[in-house]
Amino acid sequence: MKINKNIIYIILSALAVILITLFIFYNSSKSHSDSINDSTFFSEIMTRTATDEKASSNNYDWLTFRKQAHIIEFAALGMAIVCLSYSLKKLKINLYGYGLFYALAIAVTDEYIQSFSDRSSSTQDIVLDFCGVMLGFLIMIAIILIIEFIKHFFKAPKLAKG
Repeated sequence: MKINKNIIYIILSALAVILITLFIFYNSSKSHSDSINDSTFFSEIMTRTATDEKASSNNYDWLTFRKQAHIIEFAALGMAIVCLSYSLKKLKINLYGYGLFYALAIAVTDEYIQSFSDRSSSTQDIVLDFCGVMLGFLIMIAIILIIEFIKHFFKAPKLAKG
């Protein structure tokens, strides 16, 4: 039994979208103190890695990391959505617009989930999340275009039978 390679791509990219969405919801369900602890811990690691010095844990460090984390996790979601949409495009199904709507709905839901904990929800975070999605979209579309260009450019010419 031969499995279509495109079906595998669709399943893997759909799984990536689901797992990233669950990761986002998991992070938004954390309490304020747990979220700050995670942000402080990771910002110290990032600062130490970037500067090779002991990181300070002032508000600027963890707050900056929290904003970067929003962008990174939603960029990953955007990239997974593009992969899924691109795989479905081969089946003549165009879901890029629905993918953007899905990502926006996840950003709004993420902030809504935070409102149930002792954390605040923010429209600024929704905008930041959506900017991350757009960044992920642009990066993945650029990668796809480069791959398609390379495939086309290095395609072996077909020899005429005769």
